[in-house]
Order: sequence, then C-alpha cells, then structure tokens
Amino acid sequence: MSLSDFLNDDKSSSFSYLDLEPLFQCCHLSKLKLIGPIKEYPHRSHHVLKFLPPSIAKLTLRFSELTHDPMGVLEKLPCLTVLNLQGFAYDGRKMICSANGFPQLDSLCMDYAKNLEEWEIEEGAMPCLRNSELRFILKLEMLPE
Repeated sequence: MSLSDFLNDDKSSSFSYLDLEPLFQCCHLSKLKLIGPIKEYPHRSHHVLKFLPPSIAKLTLRFSELTHDPMGVLEKLPCLTVLNLQGFAYDGRKMICSANGFPQLDSLCMDYAKNLEEWEIEEGAMPCLRNSELRFILKLEMLPE
C-alpha cells in the first residue's frame, strides 16, 4: 500500500480529501508534503492536524484549504524546523502563534492566504526563526512583530 492510498479515504471520487488520522502511526516520519484539500471534521473537538506525528521536522501544506487556524497544533510539533504553507493552505481570517510555540522553527514560508487579515504572534513564539517569506497575503492588515 502506498502512502497516497493510506491517505485518500474516498477512492470512488475523482476529487478526494486527505485523511490524516493514519499518519499518527508513522512515528519516525520527519518530512511530509501534503498537496490537496484536507478533510476537516466540524464535530470533532480537536484540529485535524493533531494527527501529525511529533517527529515531523519539515512540513509542506499546499492547497489544503484549512478553515480552522492550524498554528495552535503546528506550534506544538517539537521537531518542526521548516514550515511551508503554500497555495491556499489556510483559508481563515485569523492566525495566532502562542508564546513558546514553534520552539525549533527556523524557516517559515507562507503564500496565497487569501482571507488572512490578522496574524498575532505572541512574545516568545518562534525563538529560532531565521528565515521567513510571506507572499501574496493581500488582506493582511499588519505584519506581526
């Protein structure tokens, strides 16, 4: 079974969503690139990205169309050093990075967050960040400090 078979939960449709729950079993996975919409479950009490294994060091989400702020989950990944949110990965209006979040993050790239208006980064978040690239985030009212 390939990883793509592992993630696609609806093979009958030509357009399917990525189901991330099986990823939690991949405890040694360090690099992951997910391309395509990620199914969010509104009735669940946790974010769909909670299923990413803590071993992830490099993560790319592209065309994910997430509507719930992913930062609260992503900032808790202890090994995450590179984060790419590309091509409509997040479709929400606000993002929050908590104090002490993203303890190892070195590089952040984000583009085409078409609805993002507000991005709050609390003091102490991303202490190791050296590289950041923000492109085509046209509604963002103010760059975070």
